Amino acid sequence: MTAREPIAEERLDLIRAFDLDTLIPRSGVWRPATRQQAARWLAQVQPVIVELLDEIDDLDDEIEAGDAELSAVTAELAAAQATIRKLRAALGRHERRGASVVSTGSGAWKVKWREDGRQRSLTLPTRRDAEGYANELRRGSWLGGAR
Repeated sequence: MTAREPIAEERLDLIRAFDLDTLIPRSGVWRPATRQQAARWLAQVQPVIVELLDEIDDLDDEIEAGDAELSAVTAELAAAQATIRKLRAALGRHERRGASVVSTGSGAWKVKWREDGRQRSLTLPTRRDAEGYANELRRGSWLGGAR
């Protein structure tokens, strides 16, 4: 579906007036009998067309309200994304200071962290164990835990 330009209010007002020459510009060259028949047909469909035009107006209003709401939500989303970026940056700085995992070279893994101003470490047999322990240390200090 492609976006189309809305019908101008002036044009809608002319359509609502149900003037045959406005609705069908070339009707001026029709024979009088054809014009009368077209005028009778217009009189029959006028209530339906007026109802459809009113519905178009209502839908235009709803679209405008939706656009305004979308703009507000977009602004809220941008603010939330900025907050998330700040929190991620803060968390990243915290994790780098909280604990680190290094290989010992002999297949074991060492977790290093600072506690009470002193450097601490713990050697574990697998990297997975070491990462898990380091994450617990980070989580504990992030949440205000003992380590």
